Amino acid sequence: MPTLSFNIRSPHSEAFEAETKMIFLECSIHHCTVMLWNKQKSEPEAVEVFSDIKDWEIDWEAMVKQSSILGYKHLKTLVFYGFPRFLPVPSVLFSPTIANNQLKVIAGDAPAWHYGADVMVEEGIVMYWEAPMALRRIFSGYFQQWQANSLATLLISLRKYHPEKTDESSALGLFLLSGNEIWLALWKEEKMLIVQNYRIDEPTSISYHMLNVCNQWNISPGQVHWYGYGMMEQDAPMWLAVDKFFGGVEPANPGIPFGKGIPPHYFAHHIQYLAHLK
Repeated sequence: MPTLSFNIRSPHSEAFEAETKMIFLECSIHHCTVMLWNKQKSEPEAVEVFSDIKDWEIDWEAMVKQSSILGYKHLKTLVFYGFPRFLPVPSVLFSPTIANNQLKVIAGDAPAWHYGADVMVEEGIVMYWEAPMALRRIFSGYFQQWQANSLATLLISLRKYHPEKTDESSALGLFLLSGNEIWLALWKEEKMLIVQNYRIDEPTSISYHMLNVCNQWNISPGQVHWYGYGMMEQDAPMWLAVDKFFGGVEPANPGIPFGKGIPPHYFAHHIQYLAHLK
């Protein structure tokens, strides 16, 4: 049974035109964040976080019944899949068949999954991704208009909000906590080195993965300025574990306040993406 573990909304409720608002979903195997976005004001109106999802096809109806946002199924809906099956490919080399074969070599076969591809023109890459077919059935049968992308695509798109320092020895890193997984992206001298996600079993494992990424690219921890996104308190063991090894760790701030007492970095990745969506 899915649990509505976080629920915050604007105190104002009024009739609205469909084109003035949209829905944003961040979906993983056991976790889902739902945001109602006001396009006219360029700000969130409500956020719900569901955890303990066991089976999407069985649990979807229970989520809809608990939600005050999902009932707006006529609104344009953006879905970002936080699944580990993804592969960034240079645009000039992209082929769905080749990317599919490469992903099978890396992660094994995945029956009953479908593929998608996000074209990232500015980065010169195509983000090939795969997601459970069950979710496509659910969303296609429920929402009147929806579009799916990879959470890796969203994370990379956030890079433009964090200009690198002019020091050539420095690097830029972004990390995003989504459910029980951490997403990492690392750049040096304007070049993206890696984007990857890892399961989090204990607080110190975040630091382990970040240190491993730095070691992989021969970058010392002190060279990286990290920005953190997601629902993780700065005094939580996970954040403190990261801060222990990396001096330049900063919570992301979209500059759009939402919810009294809610840390800005909780939903900064949603807000930054949607606020600049054309």
